[in-house]
Formats: sequence, structure tokens, C-alpha cells
Amino acid sequence: MSENKAIYSLFATHYLLITNLLRYMPVLYIYPVSSPICQSRNKIIESLLEKFNSKSIEFKLLNDIDNRKNPFAFLILTGGSEHEVISLVKHIEDPVLFIAHPEENSFPASLEILGKLSQMNRKGKIILVNEKGSTLEELKNSIKIMETAEKLKHSKTGLIGNPSQWLVASSPDTNTITGTWGPEIIKVPVKELIEETEQIDDREAGIHAEEFSRKGETTIEPDMKEILKAVKIYIGTKKIVERYNLQSITMECFKLLNDLHSTGCYAMSRLNDEGIIAGCEGDLPGTLTMTWMYYLTGEIPFMANPQDIDIDNNILWIAHCTIARKLLKSYIIRSHFESSTGVALQGKIKKGPVTLGRIGGEDLKKVSVTNGTIIENEINENRCRTQLKLKLEDSVKYFLKNPLANHHIMIRGHHASLLTEYYNFIIRNQEF
Repeated sequence: MSENKAIYSLFATHYLLITNLLRYMPVLYIYPVSSPICQSRNKIIESLLEKFNSKSIEFKLLNDIDNRKNPFAFLILTGGSEHEVISLVKHIEDPVLFIAHPEENSFPASLEILGKLSQMNRKGKIILVNEKGSTLEELKNSIKIMETAEKLKHSKTGLIGNPSQWLVASSPDTNTITGTWGPEIIKVPVKELIEETEQIDDREAGIHAEEFSRKGETTIEPDMKEILKAVKIYIGTKKIVERYNLQSITMECFKLLNDLHSTGCYAMSRLNDEGIIAGCEGDLPGTLTMTWMYYLTGEIPFMANPQDIDIDNNILWIAHCTIARKLLKSYIIRSHFESSTGVALQGKIKKGPVTLGRIGGEDLKKVSVTNGTIIENEINENRCRTQLKLKLEDSVKYFLKNPLANHHIMIRGHHASLLTEYYNFIIRNQEF
């Protein structure tokens, strides 16, 4: 029976991932507008849609604006369409995307529309589709941005317990998170996780514990009993994720030390591997940053503590115990650093380009993002288990003068430009 439960849990994980992907396919909904005297409407539309097809941009042409979904754009076919668009924009709350082209006074009309939008204290952006292929790449980025905003708006983040007491800069009002970025915060008592975990027997946990142990290079501190306890926390957390239909979670993980004599590091790592974003210590803005970066780029995030900097060489050291195994070349099974209890991962990650980011500020309308490079995997017994040495593009003096908080989020690849574009279009009231 317990083995059947474990198999069901694995099936449920993949089912959630597949259904979430199907729910948010990147289709651009397009509403064309033109002057009533336009004689070439269909020809213009056909020409533009051929360009979209050439770049594998999925779209759906709308005859009725009430059937729109996000991502959504007005296709400005000709001049003389300004009044119609402004009358329709009044009923649309989100930042508005306009697609223009270089003929039939499409671009001049778009400029007039965006100018009026600014006077209305509304945000918008024009994509001018011309013979430069880069404009279509910009359109693809805009679709990603609007799709991500929509996903965040429909997502739920579980807060298991409370933000840890030391997170003095990372404990915002939950309404601020929902109002500014979109996710609904679902509060779950730690007791509920503890009760779920205590009901799981060794046989149900064993299938995961054996796989985790077998794939590790070696195990230093934990024995199989400790690994089983850590796996049970993961299974208990998954049950809460499924019960509340959560897309991300963060937990007051140090609370587990008293009642379960273990930690949530393995659970955090495993959930992130499965596309269920999991942040440490009840850090809601940190977990929001992870979710945002994951939705926008598809890259699995790593929440870490900055540990040291080298100003002269613009070097940053980061470390934490919860890295997802999909980011790693190999790992050693260790105990949690601060408590010497439970299970953590000492991982080795491939060198290469990364992005570091953080959402913060009292109203959560500040963002820090920079590109960088992993140059070394480090081992220091006085730091959390997975340790990385990064060379950043932006000055590491940021961490001394105006950091948004402690935890910062790392993803693979250089994505600072795309993240900044999202921030400017969706969050910050800034003209393009």
C-alpha cells in the first residue's frame, strides 16, 4: 500500500507539471484595428502574420475584444484607428502592447495612442515589426513577459508557518505581494506539515531515500534514518502543495528542528527539481523572486546567502543547503550546516553564465538583477553546504551600500535584460 502511495505521488508530480504547462501555452491574442476606409486590411494582416509564423510566434486573431486573454496585443493596421483603440483601452487594466508596422501610417497612429495612454497614467509599449528580425525577438520577449505576469496572477504561494524572525527586511504584508506581483498567499500552520509528516511510514519514504542515496557521490553525516526523516518532510510538504493547489511554497524551516528533529533542505531541493518553487525560512519576497525568475526564463532557481565579496575583482561568494539536483553535476549528502541535523546537499555545479536577482523594498517595487559567471565551486566547513564563487557584471558594492535583503536568487544563463524589461513594463511606471 505504501509503495502504491509513493507511485501515486510521483504520478501526481508529473500530472501537475504537465497541466500547468498546458494551461499557460504562450499564445498571443491579437485584435486588429484599422481606419474604416482601409482597403487593404486583409493583405496587411496576412503579411504580418506570415512574419509571426516565420519566428514560430503562436497567435490567435480575435474578432471580438471581449474574447481576449493574456498575452494580448492590439495590431494597429492603419492610421485613423486612434479613437477606437483609446475607447477600448479604458476597459483593459493591464499594461497594453501595440504591434505596428512601417506602412499605412500604422506607426504614427501607435505613437499617438501611446502618448494618450501616458496622459492617462497607463503603461504601454510599441513593437514595430519591420525588416529587422530583432523586432520579432522583442515581440517574443514581450509575450514571455505578459505570459509570466498572467501566471503570477493565477498562482498560489503557500507560507508554512511564519517568516523567520531574523528576516527583518523580508516580511511584507501579504496583500502587498498580491497587489504588486500577483500571487495569492495561502497561510498554512507548521502543525499541519508536522502532522502530515508524522503519518508517513518508512516504506513510503524508502523509495525516494534509496534513490537519493544511490545517486550521491558519498554520504558524510546523515545515516539512512536521517534521510528517511528528510524524505518524509518532502512527502508531507507535497501533500500540502496538492491540497491547496500551490505553485510555490516557503516554510519556517527552523521550526521543524524542535518537533521533527530534521530540516526541510531535501524537501526544498526536491520540490524545485519538480517545478514547484520552494524557498527557505518563510522568505516570501525571496520565494516570489524565485517564482518570477523561473516563470520568465524556465531556469530552476537557487536561493542563497551572500557570504563574502572581493571588491577589487568584483567577486561574490554565495552558499546555501537547498540546491536543486537538476542544477548539479554531482552532490555529497551532508547535514544542515547551522544545526548539524537533517539532510542537506553539498553540490558541484558546472561553471558558466548565471543571473543573480532579488525583489525587495517596502512596497516590493524594487528589483536588483545582474549577470555573472560561476568561476569556482568552493568547500568551506564554516558555510552552508553548496558554495559558489561568482564574478558579477555589476559592482559588488551593492551588497555593502543598498542590498534589498540577504537571500539572493541565482539562475543559469544571462537573463538580466529580460528581467529588467519585465520590471519596467509590468511593475515600474516607466515609459519605453
